[in-house]
Amino acid sequence: MKPILFQVTGEQEGRTVGQVLRACGVSMTRVRSLKRIEGGIMLDGQAVYTNHPVRAGQTIAITMPEDERPALPSQWKVNVPYSDDQVMVLDKPAGMTVHPVREYRADTLANAFATILAEKGLAAAFRPLNRLDRNTSGLVAAAMNPFAAAKLSGQVHKEYLAVVHGRLAGRGCIDAPIRRREGFGISREGGAGGQ
Repeated sequence: MKPILFQVTGEQEGRTVGQVLRACGVSMTRVRSLKRIEGGIMLDGQAVYTNHPVRAGQTIAITMPEDERPALPSQWKVNVPYSDDQVMVLDKPAGMTVHPVREYRADTLANAFATILAEKGLAAAFRPLNRLDRNTSGLVAAAMNPFAAAKLSGQVHKEYLAVVHGRLAGRGCIDAPIRRREGFGISREGGAGGQ
C-alpha cells in the first residue's frame, strides 16, 4: 500500500510526530497500531518514534497494514467515475446490493470493488462511506484505508432523483422525514416520526 503523506506546516514546528498525526485526524488507536509496524511511521524517510520533534517542511509518512478481510473478487464490473489513494467512487447499478448478504454473496458492490483492486494487484476491505438500497442506482464512495474512512465518515451528502409513474402537475419538492413503512419490512415512506 502507498504511504499517506503529511507535510509539516510552520504552525506545527516543534510539535511531535504523534501530535501532528493527531492534528491531521489520525486516531490514537491508529497511531498505536502504526508504532508496532516496521516502517509504519516515517519522517523524511527515516523510522521515528511518535515523540520525535518535527520541523516545518518535513514529511511524515504512515503506511497502513494490509487489510485482513477484503471482499472476494467476482465477475461484476462497475464504472469508477473517480479514484485516488484515499477514496474510490463507484457507480452502483440498480439491483445490486452494497454488501454481501445471505442471498447475494458474490454479486455485490463490495465484490466489484475487490475486482477493481485485484486488477491493479491490490486488496482492501470495502469501507463504503454511504449506502444505497439494492434497487437504487447511484454513486457510492468507498474509503481505501481505515484513516480515510475515519476522516471522511459523515462527510457524504446524498440527493435522490426519483422516477415516478403517472402524471404530476406543476413543480415541487418533497421535504419530509423518512420513516419505516408499517408492515413492509425495509420499505420507507415520508411522514411524521421519521428522520
